[in-house]
Amino acid sequence: MSFLIYATHFRSERGRPSTPPRAVALHVATAVAIGAFGIAVAGMMRSLAAQGSLKPTWLLALVLFPLVTGVPAFLVGLIAAVAAARRA
Repeated sequence: MSFLIYATHFRSERGRPSTPPRAVALHVATAVAIGAFGIAVAGMMRSLAAQGSLKPTWLLALVLFPLVTGVPAFLVGLIAAVAAARRA
């Protein structure tokens, strides 16, 4: 499901006229990072509700989840956008 959302977002960004590949990759990666941050917040809230306290590792997760997903999403998006631009 995540791949379909990523691909749809990529396609809609790529469909805009004169959008450079770097901007396409940045927009798609930002969306991925925001989604990962949301997942980290949801996990943190669930942990807080279940245990009644917050572990410091959740604060680290709020930073690492978006980085671990956003950076590869940017690289894949950049490669795909450059390839699509050359093909067009």
